[in-house]
Amino acid sequence: MERRQYGVDGDARANHLKPLPPPFHAAGRPRLGTRFYVRGCCRRFLKPLVRELTHWRSTARLGSVKLFKTVVIYCEESLTSELHMLLPELCNAFKSFRAEGRSADDVSHHLAEACELLGRFIAPDS
Repeated sequence: MERRQYGVDGDARANHLKPLPPPFHAAGRPRLGTRFYVRGCCRRFLKPLVRELTHWRSTARLGSVKLFKTVVIYCEESLTSELHMLLPELCNAFKSFRAEGRSADDVSHHLAEACELLGRFIAPDS
């Protein structure tokens, strides 16, 4: 299947101009073909990935939140269709980090950055 995109990047309200976090900030947005590939595979692993945000091991949580942030960068506006599943899971993750205290500060920082990225691409009326 061949797809072509002629200067149209989805919703005009999406903020594609703000720099992305490292390692993406230097190169800008990922290439279109890569974004389509990740979007196609994302539905298979997104729900388990988001559930890992509340895993009892801190290393698993940190790895999953970094991977989630990368997925948000690649999927952009297409995560709007998964918002009904993402929001409760993200709220549960923040709630568990708050209950855990200082030991989850690094993970909660990355999760807040991922949510900010998600907010750049999701339409406000969603």
